[in-house]
Amino acid sequence: MLPLLFYLGAQLGVDTLLDEPPQNDGVVERLEHRNFKICIEGRACLVAANTRAKRCFWPLSKNLNTNCRTAPACLAGMATLVCDALKEHFFARVDALRDVKDWLKQGNDRWRLCSSDSCAWSIYHRKAR
Repeated sequence: MLPLLFYLGAQLGVDTLLDEPPQNDGVVERLEHRNFKICIEGRACLVAANTRAKRCFWPLSKNLNTNCRTAPACLAGMATLVCDALKEHFFARVDALRDVKDWLKQGNDRWRLCSSDSCAWSIYHRKAR
């Protein structure tokens, strides 16, 4: 239960962390300095983890599977994937720490990544999460 509470707490805005809303009896509780620092550090860790999970989508040859036989086409597909994701605000809207396997599977009709690359991306993303 504590990891979930920490995860949720780390996503709260700074104003909420600084000025908790009053409880039913009017009492306003504030986090101790040490706990506030833990929440801020947790938020920084979440952002860093989210960034690592998104980097595996960059259209770079190092993100291709070593067994890929259609590298130029797959690189073009990866670039299209990133463009589509940006147009859809996918990276901003979706927590990259969640499983994106279904999104990859649905979009691959447009991107046309070979099966080894689409499978590899799922694995890279799972490891990054």
